[in-house]
Amino acid sequence: MPASGLSQPGGWATREFCWKGGVETRNRPFCEKVVIDFTDVRTANSSFVNALIAGVVERHGRDVPKILVFKGCNPVIRVLVDGAIALGLQKTEGRIDA
Repeated sequence: MPASGLSQPGGWATREFCWKGGVETRNRPFCEKVVIDFTDVRTANSSFVNALIAGVVERHGRDVPKILVFKGCNPVIRVLVDGAIALGLQKTEGRIDA
């Protein structure tokens, strides 16, 4: 394994490929699901949620909403999360500049 790999339990990853459980998985995400848990979070502002989510969606594209799992969202947080995902997708598609 190259020294430049990102150490993770059970595997390592670079931008080019992943190595996990003895299997090379080219051009696949290192994680199958990422859980963002908003349990007990009563409120947040759009700047925080956009910074947390929109940039990831913008950088990694349309597959990110399939990978990210949002847990414990109250209705206010859900609206902010939906807005951040939409913003990231709009940036990806070049419909808005940021």
